[in-house]
Amino acid sequence: MIKTESGYVSGFKTNDGLVSIFKGIPYASPPTGHLRWKAPQKCSSWSGVRDCSQFSSSAIQLPQAPFLMWTEEFIIDTSKGYSEDCLTLNIYCPADVDVKDKPVIVYFHGGSFISGGSSCEVYDGEQLARRGVIFITANFRVGLLGLLAGSALSAENPDKISGNYQLLDQIAVLKWVKNNIAAFGGDPENVTIMGQSSGCAAVCSLSVSPMAKNLFKRVFAISHATFNMPTSYTQDEEGNMIMTSIYHTLSDCEREGDKIIGGNLEALRSMSTDDLLKLPIFHPYCIDGRVLTGTFRQGVEAGLSDDYDFIVTYTSNDPMLFMLMKDMAGPEDYERAMRSCFGEIADRAIKLYPLKGNYQEFVASVAKDRYTASAMMFASLRKNSNTWLAEFAQVTPGPESKQWGAFHTSDVPYWLDYFTDKRKDFWRKEDYSLGKELVARLAAFAKTGRPEAENLASWTPSDGSSIFVIDSGSMHEVRPLSDEKYQLWRDFYCVN
Repeated sequence: MIKTESGYVSGFKTNDGLVSIFKGIPYASPPTGHLRWKAPQKCSSWSGVRDCSQFSSSAIQLPQAPFLMWTEEFIIDTSKGYSEDCLTLNIYCPADVDVKDKPVIVYFHGGSFISGGSSCEVYDGEQLARRGVIFITANFRVGLLGLLAGSALSAENPDKISGNYQLLDQIAVLKWVKNNIAAFGGDPENVTIMGQSSGCAAVCSLSVSPMAKNLFKRVFAISHATFNMPTSYTQDEEGNMIMTSIYHTLSDCEREGDKIIGGNLEALRSMSTDDLLKLPIFHPYCIDGRVLTGTFRQGVEAGLSDDYDFIVTYTSNDPMLFMLMKDMAGPEDYERAMRSCFGEIADRAIKLYPLKGNYQEFVASVAKDRYTASAMMFASLRKNSNTWLAEFAQVTPGPESKQWGAFHTSDVPYWLDYFTDKRKDFWRKEDYSLGKELVARLAAFAKTGRPEAENLASWTPSDGSSIFVIDSGSMHEVRPLSDEKYQLWRDFYCVN
């Protein structure tokens, strides 16, 4: 039993008694009724001891189920249902709370900004807790409920802003950690934020947010660092998912949001969640001058990220989801698409990336170089030399491994050293070995700011000229791009 600001909570211990787990702890009031599309409010107190042994409901979203490469362990626990009363977090911690000042990792889930939750099986933090690290996962508002802006919403706000409720929820998580984690044995001054996919976009954005300053000291950004890839998904009026910029101005967000609100905010606040899910989705982050003063790249160039140690990683097959030149339907479109994409430097791009071999592999290789170059540019512009880059190349074993390779999200179980029984017929010795290595590196990063541990190969910080590749055979440094290709991408993104 632990006392938080709002009351006592009880969880449960693992069979050996070494790890305590608390699930579904509220960190803010339910954002329902008049609190729909408002900043999260402080959680009300409760009497007695709150049972926190089960996950709470996930945020309101369309029903989730396994698809493509994402098998059941990557999908939220749908048995808990979906609710607007979703602002809760889960804690995995060493059971001995008398040992103080343990490092803390706060993990924000992915889901393209419109789905996901903290109850995915692969987000299990037990192995980190066994290494003396407190691991926290959290639910937050997603989709329309998490990111809608509008002129009526801005008018009722004291700062005359709206949107970014998803980021505000995440900031509320960090404030809760600041005020409560010491009771669980954690150090509120040693917090690392970690996120994957849209969760990665979140931690990158928080690293340049003035409202998140002093709430954490390290960042681990997995797959979708938004330095030069400011893309998310939105839904048009026909229900088609299309790519859009992740950052928009407040006026743009208000204009698009007003099309959804339709001049009747109170009717929208009383609308059922089923009806809300039928509305078009417009969900970028909003540059409002308070939560965000610019894009992640602008923040990096202004030195706002330099306060934090930073790891940026991606998987070898991440670019499959975020292909460059998406309008390049076939080989016959090659030159047109290249010229459309690269503009004035298209001749250089065509020379450096001549069409050859398997067509899909060619397009994927161009997209992968884009990922790599973007990570390298990020490191080159930071004044903080504590910047580590890596490509995760280990292929998750299973019936889909040949098709998907090292796919988007497949690296998360390795970093947490969690290998589901659902794949017990496929896991290999090298998978377990790599999991032990990566969780040791993550624990070391949370404790000391350096992802290096005893008896492990060196992983040195990057100045932007190289990157490390992680696979079961080794962790080795490479120069993945020729000078000509790297300069092409720097020119493409106008990075001096």
